[in-house]
Amino acid sequence: EEDLLREINVEEFISECSNLKNKLFINVEELFRPEKFIISPFNNTQEFLEGKYFLNDEQVKIKKCLTQFLNNDDSIVKLTGVPGCGKSLILYDFYKECLKIDKKVALMHCGAELNDGQLDLIKGHDWNIYPPKANEEFISLDADIYMIDEAQRKYPHQLEKIYSYIKENDKKLIISYDPEQTLVKRETKWNISKTIAEDYEGKTLNLESRIRNNKEISSFIRLLLNKNQSNYIRDFKNIEIVYANDISESKTILKFLDNTYTVIDYTAPNFNRKGYNEISNMRYGNTILNSHNVIGQEFDNVCLILGNEFFYDNDGFLRANDVNDQLDLMKLLYQNVTRTKHKLVLVVNRNKELYIDLLTILKPRIQKSIKLKEIENIGYNTIPNSKGVFYIFKHNNNILKNENTGEDINVKGNILYVESCKDLRKAIKSLITNIITKKLKKFEDIEIADLLNLKVSWIDSKNKEQIFSYIVEQHIEKYGEIPFLNIPLKLKGYSDNIIRNYSYIVEYD
Repeated sequence: EEDLLREINVEEFISECSNLKNKLFINVEELFRPEKFIISPFNNTQEFLEGKYFLNDEQVKIKKCLTQFLNNDDSIVKLTGVPGCGKSLILYDFYKECLKIDKKVALMHCGAELNDGQLDLIKGHDWNIYPPKANEEFISLDADIYMIDEAQRKYPHQLEKIYSYIKENDKKLIISYDPEQTLVKRETKWNISKTIAEDYEGKTLNLESRIRNNKEISSFIRLLLNKNQSNYIRDFKNIEIVYANDISESKTILKFLDNTYTVIDYTAPNFNRKGYNEISNMRYGNTILNSHNVIGQEFDNVCLILGNEFFYDNDGFLRANDVNDQLDLMKLLYQNVTRTKHKLVLVVNRNKELYIDLLTILKPRIQKSIKLKEIENIGYNTIPNSKGVFYIFKHNNNILKNENTGEDINVKGNILYVESCKDLRKAIKSLITNIITKKLKKFEDIEIADLLNLKVSWIDSKNKEQIFSYIVEQHIEKYGEIPFLNIPLKLKGYSDNIIRNYSYIVEYD
């Protein structure tokens, strides 16, 4: 009988472990992604009420300060911090604590309207939550503690009236604000945050750590706003940039992603107001979510459109055209992207320069491997008119799913052997058109959406002789014929390294 134990090397050990039913190796970073533990009072209302969330050290310290505030002689405390730091969670958590000690609480949310989670808390759990216009009802509740969330968006005279009421009636007020999150120009002009910080009495509590966004999302948002910043994240695997020819194609893409991504629209002005058409051309239109009513909320996966109104200036800062007398497009964009917890898709609508700029954020050194849509819509000049191989393959398997089977759509490995022609780019465009219009029978099962996330690699017969020779030689072995109309080719030798790195291409020839 053979020995049960035998000596193996490290490679064998790893190979055997990969076949185990219960894996020994797990991705610890994936297991402890911060956004997995974020519970929103708005998006996860029941879990919030059941206490299925945690506060980080900074939030716990703030909560202790608020508890002390209940028992001291101060009438006002000010809570501020960056987007995604958990200000709203602190307020709503503290609201629960106040209920436990029979304190009467009134909370005002300064978004455009109350969201579903807040309505659930009002109707199902008797919480006193008010929209920003309900100033008189808010004051007249005669509560022990008043809270205002997103106070930077409040009308100055309304906020002043609440402030005076608190001082005159010996009440307590917790006022939460964020200077960065104004959405319309009048709010920037009012500068309520400065008024609160400098003119209102009370201790200021500052939250500095973002918990909503993971490092990848936070880093990308910084680079989105200023593409010349230092980039400490090398692999933006959860960010996708997709190009669309027009708003109709943009909506087709968003419809395809609608099941797995939350689409957030820009808030639109009224039909007869300046900028209506410009902003409408960057809206999905098939969602109730917009920049104003997602205030304070967060979503796992977010998708939105960027159109012709956005551009980068000479210093690398993202700018937006001044299309409306009140709405600030840059503020709306910032509000939308900062709702993201895990994955983000930006659909660029008819703005080639912006698309290329965004691609350089994801991959600072754009290679000759480029997206299929780039050939169709942008036409890079890196595609030579010489003999070579086009290798079409799937760019990102996180998005493309077969809804019928739930499996990734596998379109990997279509090799096109291209001989010299007068206009190679035109020929490739023609091929893509034929695929889209189903004129080529072999491509009839491919949906238009499947094409949006493919890449094309050009392997030139002169500049990459070894790779080219290996692929062609394997094709001859496999099919018994020479590509390029069976014209004899002078093939070069190739190294073992070429075989290791490019055998996957040949496999799908």
